[in-house]
Amino acid sequence: MCVGLITQASAQQFITVDFSSGQLWHTYGDGRQDLYQVVLPKHSVQSQMNIHEQPVVGRYEQADFKPTWWPTARMRREDNSLPPAVRFGEPRHPIGIYRMRILWQNPDSHSFWSPVRIHGGAQVQDLNQSKSAGCVRMLDQDIVRLVANLEQAKLDGDLEVIVTFGFL
Repeated sequence: MCVGLITQASAQQFITVDFSSGQLWHTYGDGRQDLYQVVLPKHSVQSQMNIHEQPVVGRYEQADFKPTWWPTARMRREDNSLPPAVRFGEPRHPIGIYRMRILWQNPDSHSFWSPVRIHGGAQVQDLNQSKSAGCVRMLDQDIVRLVANLEQAKLDGDLEVIVTFGFL
């Protein structure tokens, strides 16, 4: 599969988020897989992503440790008590210990964009459901494990990790 500048042939590892099952797979270069349950974006957000027609493909860039959360303008309009930024450890911080940055390829123009991130902060009771305001959430212990494996892969020379979102 080739999507502009991102090709599956160049990847050593894959992250696949299946929106039909609420699962994330991390596939290593040797074929081993780790499976994680995740919280998906709400259906209204999924429809804006156009993933019903074709998967969205991107490349893992890095993980931010103890990231600050910046609520979107829409979130702040819906809840005017939200501050412009919430630092890690503050009570209203929802994104957990890691936030993964993914460079997404826009399927319509082959330009790059950043519509969705993968981060921690999931609650067990929300797994396999569509409850997120836009990102894919993982349990904190799961994203710690995933990020550790991805960072080790970078050290080992596996620099390309392809990420796919869709109904697979």
